[in-house]
Amino acid sequence: MKIHRTVRSVLIRVIGLGVIGLGVIGLGVVGCGGDSEEQRAAELLQSQRRRQQAQEAAPKSVGQRIDEAQAYYDQQNYAAAQDRLRPLLVADDVDADALLLYAKCEAAIGAPLAACEVLGTIPPTEPVVFADAGLLAADLYLQQGEYESAEASLMRVVDLAKTVDVPRINAVYHRLASLLNNQGRRIEAAEYLRRLLRAEDITEKELFAMNTFGDAFIDVSMPKPSFSGTLPPAALAEAKRLRGDGELEQAKLLIERLSAAFPKSTPIAAFRCRVYGEMKLDALLDDYLKSVPVGIEREPEYWYALGTRLQSSNRDSEAVRCFLEAVTLDPTDRFSYLALARSLRALGKNTEADCANQRFSLLHESAVITAKIGSQPGTAAELSRLAEILDTLNRPWEAAAWRDVALKTYGGSPEWRQRLRQQREQIAENATAASDPSGVRCGLELDRWPLPSTKEIAPNDLVDPGSDQTTADSRTEIRLHDVAADVGMDFHYDSGDDTSDEVQLLHQLTGGGIGVIDFDLDGHPDVYFTQGGGDAFDADGSKPNVLFRNLPSAPWTSVSAEAGTGDLGYGQGVAVADLNQDGFPDMILANIGPNVIYQNNGDGTFRRQLMAAVDAQGDWTSSIACGDLSGDHLPEIVEINYIDDPTALTIGCTPDKDACNPSVFRPAVDRAWQVGSDGAVSRWDGCQAMDERPNYGFGGVIANFDDSHGNDLFIANDTEFNHFWLSQRDGTSDPITLQESAQIAGCAFGLLGQRQGCMGIAAGDFDRNGLVDLHVTNFWNQAADLYSQETPGVFTNVNAKRGLYEDTRMTVGWGSQAVDFDRNGWLDLPVLNGNLTDHRQRGRAYQMLPQLFRGDAGGFELQNPADRYWSTPALGRTMAVLDFNRDLKPDLVTNHLDAPAALLENRTVTENALQLELIGTTSERDAIGAKVSLTSGDESWVGWVFGGDGLLCTNESMLDFGLGPYDSIDRIEVAWPSGTRQSFSDVKANRRYLIVEGEVELLQR
Repeated sequence: MKIHRTVRSVLIRVIGLGVIGLGVIGLGVVGCGGDSEEQRAAELLQSQRRRQQAQEAAPKSVGQRIDEAQAYYDQQNYAAAQDRLRPLLVADDVDADALLLYAKCEAAIGAPLAACEVLGTIPPTEPVVFADAGLLAADLYLQQGEYESAEASLMRVVDLAKTVDVPRINAVYHRLASLLNNQGRRIEAAEYLRRLLRAEDITEKELFAMNTFGDAFIDVSMPKPSFSGTLPPAALAEAKRLRGDGELEQAKLLIERLSAAFPKSTPIAAFRCRVYGEMKLDALLDDYLKSVPVGIEREPEYWYALGTRLQSSNRDSEAVRCFLEAVTLDPTDRFSYLALARSLRALGKNTEADCANQRFSLLHESAVITAKIGSQPGTAAELSRLAEILDTLNRPWEAAAWRDVALKTYGGSPEWRQRLRQQREQIAENATAASDPSGVRCGLELDRWPLPSTKEIAPNDLVDPGSDQTTADSRTEIRLHDVAADVGMDFHYDSGDDTSDEVQLLHQLTGGGIGVIDFDLDGHPDVYFTQGGGDAFDADGSKPNVLFRNLPSAPWTSVSAEAGTGDLGYGQGVAVADLNQDGFPDMILANIGPNVIYQNNGDGTFRRQLMAAVDAQGDWTSSIACGDLSGDHLPEIVEINYIDDPTALTIGCTPDKDACNPSVFRPAVDRAWQVGSDGAVSRWDGCQAMDERPNYGFGGVIANFDDSHGNDLFIANDTEFNHFWLSQRDGTSDPITLQESAQIAGCAFGLLGQRQGCMGIAAGDFDRNGLVDLHVTNFWNQAADLYSQETPGVFTNVNAKRGLYEDTRMTVGWGSQAVDFDRNGWLDLPVLNGNLTDHRQRGRAYQMLPQLFRGDAGGFELQNPADRYWSTPALGRTMAVLDFNRDLKPDLVTNHLDAPAALLENRTVTENALQLELIGTTSERDAIGAKVSLTSGDESWVGWVFGGDGLLCTNESMLDFGLGPYDSIDRIEVAWPSGTRQSFSDVKANRRYLIVEGEVELLQR
């Protein structure tokens, strides 16, 4: 080849052609006498050297010189190899192989950048050598953390392959896909992975990378980019990793720095939109959308963020267009499909919504399978199912590749191999159909949906966090003081764990239940504790449960023996409900083993009966929720069941062997029971679908969440998606049924779409928009969820926006309640924390502090009271709300594994308040699902009568409102479950009233 002038200058600079010595090296003569042996030996040596130099000076072909140099290179004699190559590099026609070998020598002696300069002089006229040069240069640049230069070297080969056949192009695609993935540019990497897939030259690791392009996927075998000095654009992958690890604030800060440094990068801009969208930083997103770089329309993350923003503003037609754009660019984006289904459902496009929801479900199942087989080899059944899913999603090339994995792992008959080959041939013949985007878009055409303008995004209706003018220093100090010992409440839950060893069983870690019940109707709430201490499933082997009677003028006294409520089963949760509608509250006990109903006789005693059950000896019920779900104005009983696997009760957990993850055991089926007018209990057929959805249920809440049809049921599940059973009725005379809707409703999973270890629930109107919201506590390294109901039946996770994300992520949360302690009109969130197993050797806390998050218009702020209870780490578990001393200030009763139960008296200097008790007449007597709205001046508050109350507990049966500065209520409106409505005007605050359905007067209590 002819060497261009600039190329020659590079070679002169790198190789040092100007100082190459081509002359013969003279040898000095050793010795004094000509006849000496030394002189003869020297002459012989000189003669040999002359002959060798003559041989070397003899004409040789280019190939011979390269072969000699290669031999020296193989012997790691790189200097000699370069000496053989230098004469070839002064010619006008330089051999490409010589340049490649010389560059390898430069790299071997520790001069990688010099080697890259030589490799850059190799022209594309020799495609094979050119490809090898590009690969070598990319590797050398990567060793230096120079990602951009490495990418440029590979792209030169890719550009050549557009016009010339490059035999080694697949090797370039492999390297380029990893390089782009490691820069966070997953959609660009997808193009090269698809080429490898069609060429049948894809690795199993690359197949994993194709499962979900929205997640970070980093090849750890590739050197990291250099972060010293100027931040490189490849740091986008680090931002995505931080997001994937739940480090949202750090991801936000990094992507903002990257965006400022590279304002024209569309992948960086799109991820910034996504982070703002997921954190619900609406004002920041709205502002940034006005200045996104040109070309961002090719990024699916941009469309997803824009779509969810429009969806939250009820602009569903435009949101549909955004989600269609997103899934067209990235068909693996399951959360765009889920959001698409939600908007289509809102627009009445139910058939299309079902299609989108089905694609979400398939993509989710695919993600679950690949996550599982990423840590251990997949079974033949798992690999087969994964291939079936991909076929259904019209991704046949991937399906065939996973079948290849199964074939290599488990073998197969010659007939099976032949059938797989035929399938590949059919896929190739139908390549056009396989790439048809209409199936990806569920048959919806893009142009039929309006394209939104980013200049017209609606402002956020809620006050942004931090905008509230009230500061922590100016607010009243919340004071919650433990008075259990003072009033005589002496209870300590016994899990049955032998503290002399380090072994614990899973059922010994969940704690006992608390039920607040005014069993004697004296107006003062009593408290019931379930107890453990024995073997699971032994109905008579544990310590007796304890009922404390609250007598305001005397110490609290245990009356379990007199009342007949000392059940000896291994206790979990307790529900309080008037099952037979006689005006006296009953109790339903959740046990490991047979559940128990205690019927209140009305004379201070209870009648015990076993609850009807299916295989009661194998049941592990965690919580029970009661309320009218069928619409017959009688309560249903919902068993929230945890595990249906006896091995879970025998496998021990230790600090070194953590076997307490419920997902390794068989999940249980929740059950709903109907209470007849005669008090008989039977299975309710309105929720038969529960049998098809076993899960690890922990806590539950019943309420009419969407103000439609009837009561609904939310269940927090451990390690799996939550359940939200939404009431349905086809006609006014048709029976009510429940349909599981958590995913499409937006309350199934964590902020980033992950399954969480959900446990406790607190329900209330945290943002005061008149709709029920849910706070759900979670396991370690999983922030608590705050599901805000922005429109009826649709939730958005706003834990980051409302200040709950960072402070809850490194805790193990249990009981939680929604309580306005300081009566400023905004609900606060007390939370109990405590780990399952002692992992202090891993840097995790075991006992943990309880937390109190003070609520206001801007969100929540962690601000624990000064009392010793809030500064003492413990293994906290269950929490219930009551006003035990009737001072119109809500108190707490809490339970722990390692400390006595606490009664936390609210001694806060408060503003105004109102408490209401409701009794249904046409509705069920407990009025579960009733909604009460208060109005005073320009302010309004909404409360609901809940069934379930969260985790293993029942609160005092009352509605409690903080009113801030208002000492009177202009109007009270009650919407009863029966459909009846009542209103009351000009009501004085700072009192407790009884409201009876149909009665025109309030009764002061």
